[in-house]
Amino acid sequence: MISVETRPEVNPGAVLPRVNLVPAAIHDRARTSRARSVAAALVAGAFVITGGLWVVAHGSVGTAQSRVDQANQQNATLRSQAAKYAAVPLIQSQLAAAQSQLAGAMATDIRFSYLMNDLSLTIPHNVALTQVTITTSVPGTTGGPVTSGSAGVLATGPLAAGIGSITFQGTAVSINAVADWLDKGLANSPAYANPFVTNLSGSAQAPSAPATVTFSSSLIMTPNVYSHRFDQVGN
Repeated sequence: MISVETRPEVNPGAVLPRVNLVPAAIHDRARTSRARSVAAALVAGAFVITGGLWVVAHGSVGTAQSRVDQANQQNATLRSQAAKYAAVPLIQSQLAAAQSQLAGAMATDIRFSYLMNDLSLTIPHNVALTQVTITTSVPGTTGGPVTSGSAGVLATGPLAAGIGSITFQGTAVSINAVADWLDKGLANSPAYANPFVTNLSGSAQAPSAPATVTFSSSLIMTPNVYSHRFDQVGN
């Protein structure tokens, strides 16, 4: 007869007892060493971070200082250039004062060449002028006779009315021709007022020749004859 020995089944979840033969002091020293290592690592990391921040801050300060130095140099350059133009405001003030004085002094300026040209455009073909006399009441515009062609031009003064007057002597083919020139040629100009005939007479001609009328006439010049060429812009 064969006998079989049976063994009780071992519980796999059972915890075997553990025996620690290492003294507690050794465990304490190990924990202390690990703590020191961690602290040293933290301190080293802090130094690395602080050093990086210092480098970044030092670079920013260097860049800012470079910009400040550049700005100071530019400011010094501009100041040296501004010294060259220190007299500009004074010169501009003197120029403005001179222009104002010129505008005031020449406020009554009359360009007689333009005046005579405008008058020549009003004369019809059937009227001829033999003399034109301009009399002004504007100070500084009086003078002796100035001859242009066959017509004498005389500027004298002063006058009691208006700023001056113009008198004409000439001939025409008829009285109507003189009237048309005064009414249609001169009366429509804003520079003149009150054109009228002061003397009118006919001359004896041969029967085959056309009639000839000799006349004298006058008109008053208004302030519209002023040139205003020295007026200041904006005034």
